[in-house]
Amino acid sequence: MRTQAHILLRRLGKQGVAYLMEKASTKRKYWGKLMGESAKRLGCSCFRLAGRPLPVSLHLFEVEEAHMRALNRYTPQVYAGKVTLMRASHRGEALSKRDDPNLGWGPFAAGGLEIHDVPAGHMTMLFEPHVRTFAEILKTLLPS
Repeated sequence: MRTQAHILLRRLGKQGVAYLMEKASTKRKYWGKLMGESAKRLGCSCFRLAGRPLPVSLHLFEVEEAHMRALNRYTPQVYAGKVTLMRASHRGEALSKRDDPNLGWGPFAAGGLEIHDVPAGHMTMLFEPHVRTFAEILKTLLPS
């Protein structure tokens, strides 16, 4: 079993100072993200104590945090019916590495899985001009 020290020394031996610089950059980004989130939480508290509405950026931050809390508590269940998956055809680097063409939905679709590819990216398929294609696909699936 390798310890963290062994792994560090091995990588340092292979990559040298470049490894240390990459590690330092990663840690700086991580700690910067944590500090930014703490500052936003403090900002939300200050606005609330002052009885003032939150600026849009802080409101969006709270919505994102609530979304992550809900996501962490949710346990997916099998759905008895058919599941329709609207899948972005341009998945980007992270999603394109997935080997599963069902994107993990297969085990939860007891009634089968129907997949429709939308010629867009995951984060852009609900925005112009891609949302038009998305809507056209939906029109073929939904009853009039």
